[in-house]
Amino acid sequence: MYFQMKTRAGTVGAGGVAATLLRVRATQPNLPFHLVGHSFGARLVTAAASRLPSNSGPSTLTLLQGAFSHNALSSKFDGQHDGAFRTLLADQRVSGPIVITHTKNDLAVGVAYPLASRIARDAAAALGDQDDPYGGMGRNGAQHTPEVAASEGELRDLGNAGTYTFGRGKVFNLNGDRFIKDHGDVTGLQVTNAFAQVIVAQ
Repeated sequence: MYFQMKTRAGTVGAGGVAATLLRVRATQPNLPFHLVGHSFGARLVTAAASRLPSNSGPSTLTLLQGAFSHNALSSKFDGQHDGAFRTLLADQRVSGPIVITHTKNDLAVGVAYPLASRIARDAAAALGDQDDPYGGMGRNGAQHTPEVAASEGELRDLGNAGTYTFGRGKVFNLNGDRFIKDHGDVTGLQVTNAFAQVIVAQ
C-alpha cells in the first residue's frame, strides 16, 4: 500500500494535476498558483510543480508533513546524485517561497516512512533523522538543499512574533515541534498563519 500510494502521488501530480495547471496557465498566465499538499499529497503537488515551465508565472509551494524523501529537492545529496525534484529549484519552476513543515512528533513520517523506504535498501543510520538517507520531509524538512534559508526555522505562534520574511526562490523549513502534535495535525492556526503569509510573499 505504501509504495502504491507513493507512486500514485507522483503519477497523478506529474500527469493529471500538472496538465490541468498548464491548461490554466495557458489562458491565465498571471493567475497565482498556491499549491498545498499534506503527506503523500505533498509529493503530488511537488511533482506537479516540477512540470511547470521555468519562470512561467506566480506560484508558491507549501508542503505539510510531506511523506516523501527529505532529499527530494537536494543538490548532490550523496556527492553524486540530485534529488528527484531538484529541477523544481534548479530551473526556477516555482517563483515564490517553498515552505515545509516538519516535526519529530510525526511518527508516520519519522518512523514508518523510513522503515518502508528501506525495505529494498539497507543503510546504517539513525532511523528517520536528518542523517538517515531514507528520512522523510515531514520529519526533517529539506536536506542538502542550498536554497534553504536560515532566516526562518520555526513555525511561530500568532501575534506580532508570528510574522515571517518569506522570500522568493527560497526554501523555508519550519520546525513545528511546539504546535504540530502528529502527522495529521496540520490545520492549526499557526500553520494557517504561515500559509497566509506564503500567499502574500509570492
